[in-house]
Amino acid sequence: TAVNFNPLAALDDGSCEFFSCVGCTYTLACNYDSTATIDDGSCDFCSCGDSSSGGLTYTTTHSQYGLEIETIATHTSGALAGMTTYRLFLNMEFADDAATSFTGNDIFPLALNTTTSFFQEPIFGGATPVNSTDAAFSILPDLVYDSWVTIGIDGPASSGESNASLLPGTWASDFESGNSFTVNDGVGSGWYILPPSATNGIADASQRILFAQLTTDGDISGSFKVQIFPHGDSSSDNRADFSFSMGSGSTGNACGCTAVLACNYDPSAQYDDGSCDFVSCLVFACTDPTACNYDPLADYDDGSCTYPTPPYDCNGECINDADGDEICDEYEIPGCTDSSACNYDSGDTADDGSCDYLTCAGCTSPLACNFDPAATIDDGSCDFVSCLVFACTDPTAC
Repeated sequence: TAVNFNPLAALDDGSCEFFSCVGCTYTLACNYDSTATIDDGSCDFCSCGDSSSGGLTYTTTHSQYGLEIETIATHTSGALAGMTTYRLFLNMEFADDAATSFTGNDIFPLALNTTTSFFQEPIFGGATPVNSTDAAFSILPDLVYDSWVTIGIDGPASSGESNASLLPGTWASDFESGNSFTVNDGVGSGWYILPPSATNGIADASQRILFAQLTTDGDISGSFKVQIFPHGDSSSDNRADFSFSMGSGSTGNACGCTAVLACNYDPSAQYDDGSCDFVSCLVFACTDPTACNYDPLADYDDGSCTYPTPPYDCNGECINDADGDEICDEYEIPGCTDSSACNYDSGDTADDGSCDYLTCAGCTSPLACNFDPAATIDDGSCDFVSCLVFACTDPTAC
């Protein structure tokens, strides 16, 4: 049906218009458009719920940006027992996006609420973390969990950065008293940084910008308008409105991976958030049973198979070693291994029965008549008599 359908018209003049009423018509979607009458298939159910901590829901006028709430500490003892410390982050569209202000007025309010009260460190604490230094933490450990607002930093600004400045209004003193606050008057208020090029206004490595830390034992909620410069270009900006709440009774849309074959399939998910992973649960290894590194659990072969180099097996041991001397049969050298034999060779590794004990046998005694200097084995043949001359040894005899 055309937006400008006229039931009184008798002739179509070609003026029918079908586009201004196109958008997301599902009320549960993050980008639900109450003015849309024709659904264009753009509904997004997952960018605004259950982003980081359980129970977070939010809406925004600019679906390319998101909200994330991270639990920093759950306190179980001391003055903060029963409280939880949260950090609130703005998720950016591009890695170099910059945010410069968080404000509200009578058109769209600025608010940070808790169902109880916020913890505010009474000595060095402040509406911003300008006093949150390591030196101060060493004196007042609870200062680490002070509640504050900021843009991109959790301590005093360093070179190239800018501390958050507070616009006039009573909200800061209400906040510092531990109370919830709402700015909804015609003047408006909030916090900002100057210049817009300050590095803490640019998205961090996780493509997000820190804008508050809240410690409370209650459920938190709020709203704000944030000024964002896409790619840090100060010549154009987006002014996105956000409303959020987080508590045990609020769960947002059930988003996750809905593909049954995926590694991270979530049977409780109603909407697919694009997170399906089909790889991380697969095992890539060697699938050849004959390989040394065969993995029976492998799903796919990754080309890593290694094989033994004969004559050794995968453990570097001989495949064939008949005599058990740890010298592979293929590398054995046959010969005489008896060091007492005539033909002994120290290089031989396998005795082949060829040892000779005769060719080098003889008399090995140097005093014998038949001493054989070439003999290495004494055969008991030494003769000590045959070479002697028996006669008269007296010089005076006839």
